Amino acid sequence: MGNPQLEPIVGDMSFDEIILRQGELISDRLNILRQEQYPPNAQKGLRQFPLAEVAYFLGVTQSTIKKLHLEGKGPEPETSPSGRRSYSAEQMLELRAYLDAHGRPGKRQYLPHRAEGEELHVIWRIWRSIWRSRGIGCWPLILTRRPH
Repeated sequence: MGNPQLEPIVGDMSFDEIILRQGELISDRLNILRQEQYPPNAQKGLRQFPLAEVAYFLGVTQSTIKKLHLEGKGPEPETSPSGRRSYSAEQMLELRAYLDAHGRPGKRQYLPHRAEGEELHVIWRIWRSIWRSRGIGCWPLILTRRPH
């Protein structure tokens, strides 16, 4: 009537020993399941980004990115059976670097740069309810460039 795997351990054991042994078996099985579902070397990746999002994040048009791909410039996107392009976060960084290196001189910069001698200023926004109820707190830390 009981579990056939547990019957051999029941024998001459006390109730406490039976419970401990069953707990060990359950723990072993859960560890095996955890190893199968979440291996120690598993890495979670970011999702792929569709062309429209990539264009928005980079500040260019979709046609600019399509043109680069068709000319063989920049990274090779993943293409769905229907022809839709999608890019990984690493590929977006490659595109940004490519656009920064090959863009028109004096125009927009696609990688963060600071001019020679330009200082970095930090602005803190204090959220009053945090300040009052829980001590000093801050909401977000904003990094800005000093206006010229």
